Amino acid sequence: MSITSGTVIHAPKGFHELATGATYFFLRSSPQTKIVTLLEFVERPAKVVVGESKNVEGGEDGMRKRRLRRTVTRLPAPLPIPIYLPRDVWESGLLRGMVVAGETKTMPPWLDALEGLDLAEIDLHRTDAAKLHRDRVDDKLFCISKLVAEAPEILDHGNLDKYINAHARSLMPVQNETRVRLWFYVYLVFGRNRDALHYPIHRIGHWDRMAPEHAQDEKRGAPGRKGGYNTTTEMRQMIIESYPRRAGIGVSDDQVYTDAMTKDFGCKSRIVCRGHVKQFELYHPEGKAFPQIGAYFYHVNQHFRPHLVRETRLGKKRAQSKFKPALGSFTESAWNLMQRVEADGYRVFDLPKGYIEGSDLPALVVVTIRDVASGKKVGIGFSQGSETAAAYRMAQFCAAIGLEAFGALLGLKIKDSAKGVSPHMVTDRGPGATAGGLPRDAELLPVVRQLTPSHSGKSKAIVETSNPKTPSDDEAPSFRRSNQTTVALARREFGKLLAYNELTQVASRVDPELEHRVSRLSPNGVWDAMDSVGRNDAVQVNFESAVRGYLDLVPAKLKDGYLEIAGRRYYSKSEAFMEALSTVKGGGRQIDVKVYVLNCCIRHVWFEWKGRLVQLDVRYPTPVSKEVMDMSLEEAVEFDAHMQGRIKEHTEHKRGARVFFEQDYKEQTGEELVSGSRVVGRPKRGGAVAQREAKEAKNSAVGRKVA
Repeated sequence: MSITSGTVIHAPKGFHELATGATYFFLRSSPQTKIVTLLEFVERPAKVVVGESKNVEGGEDGMRKRRLRRTVTRLPAPLPIPIYLPRDVWESGLLRGMVVAGETKTMPPWLDALEGLDLAEIDLHRTDAAKLHRDRVDDKLFCISKLVAEAPEILDHGNLDKYINAHARSLMPVQNETRVRLWFYVYLVFGRNRDALHYPIHRIGHWDRMAPEHAQDEKRGAPGRKGGYNTTTEMRQMIIESYPRRAGIGVSDDQVYTDAMTKDFGCKSRIVCRGHVKQFELYHPEGKAFPQIGAYFYHVNQHFRPHLVRETRLGKKRAQSKFKPALGSFTESAWNLMQRVEADGYRVFDLPKGYIEGSDLPALVVVTIRDVASGKKVGIGFSQGSETAAAYRMAQFCAAIGLEAFGALLGLKIKDSAKGVSPHMVTDRGPGATAGGLPRDAELLPVVRQLTPSHSGKSKAIVETSNPKTPSDDEAPSFRRSNQTTVALARREFGKLLAYNELTQVASRVDPELEHRVSRLSPNGVWDAMDSVGRNDAVQVNFESAVRGYLDLVPAKLKDGYLEIAGRRYYSKSEAFMEALSTVKGGGRQIDVKVYVLNCCIRHVWFEWKGRLVQLDVRYPTPVSKEVMDMSLEEAVEFDAHMQGRIKEHTEHKRGARVFFEQDYKEQTGEELVSGSRVVGRPKRGGAVAQREAKEAKNSAVGRKVA
């Protein structure tokens, strides 16, 4: 059981201030005041606001007209309520099962539907917005920036809400006190994630347009050339009933609409003159309402599934060949945890073997991240030949998603609850200190980034002492040749990290107050004990943000039926990837894209489509060994270059072989292998002799005798 900021807390039978059936979120266990802070978010009731009527531009002559008063129902607003429990009472409740911890959230309950989305991309399509969402979120962060910087001291303040209210009134302009409290609590509880301060944009447009209170004469939506009508329940029902009758193979949308308007809605056509423009238009002789073409097909697409609409218009076969993607061929089978961490790299003594010739490759370099409080190694990254910034980012990615999820990407099944990144990271002045060693997303940057003095290993002794030592002797220079590839060695080093976390003795790190909770004197035992009572400062990062922030982006090609990287094909059955493949269906089209890769093992890659990440798996047209499936990116690039060279060799071989077979055939038969001439017209076999010769030739080809 892991308890960090954002962990869901329940009290099944009630416990002190915790009510039965209520949901709480863990915020902090203070080492100074010995107080545990939880938060409950309750929704205040919806509020109905009547907007004032005002003059707006309108009409053909540009005259101003009066807009009607509007009734707007504001959505229920969340209200944060802090709950305080003494640490001994809190830990006693956990021990007795009176308090139960659930999953850890990175988004508040009212934004659950936005989990995993790239919210920054939404602003890219809002070019005409008065103010972008990111600017509104920045405004919120500015209002609480002072509070966040002093968060530990503020959270230990005697009257926290009163302190925050005073801060809200001191701002210029003065801010709403309840909103500032909400922003501050949400930002801290959900891992200092700026997306947690976003707006519930997924609720936009979900109000019932058919409700009687919304049946206004004024046309909703953007103004058009003509006023038009709001869609009513009866009108929508007629649209749904008319479409199956009018749609068919080869029938255009315009034809469907005009047929529905004239035959189902009773509209007619007339000629109108407006100024010097003379044109036809649809109208209803009795003045009844009818939908415009945009509204008509909006409700059609809302009611019927998109693939059924396409099949109705194009036919099942053409819709399948034109839009449905290929499914593949038949042949393919400190005191708190993470309060401070240290990172460093070491070189593996064994040299990996090459994939093509089995030669000795440059040494594998391993970067590990170690937690100071428990001594546990929480992250691991790899590079080849030298220590690189990408290896440090990979190690941070491992820590962000957890050892269990990272092991699955390497093909290993393990159990480990460690997950999250530290706000305080210590590295030396090597590649890990460069800009390339930092996450791509500024929100994932450590709050404190400490660099040790040059050539001062003792400044990060925690991780230095855990690095494997290179054996030394007075013999002639030598090296150890491994029989494993780069990926196999990386998997082996990951296994050694897991063994280190369980075998190392860290008795000096056991807090006397928690000794009864420590089941074993290993980093894992200390971690589990501290994590079970909420002494964990790890910042939680959702998987999608970790991929976008830490992994490398490499070029790839989206082709008909798959995505290709360095000659390897990747595929997923997800709807998002199927939609992406439909954009390149047919005609040999391909699109240059970029995907996120885990360099040490590219069995899986991540492709972004419309703001959502899709995990793709490597796929070969024939069964291959696990060693081939688990190649590193460097090995895949090398093998692809090798195969391209062999393809060129085969092309040259083909030309020479063709000449050989043509000459050999002529020497043995005296005839040309490719002979004959093209004659215009049809072959003539009208005479009796010609017909008999044709019959003899036909029977001789199958070994029959002519009677």
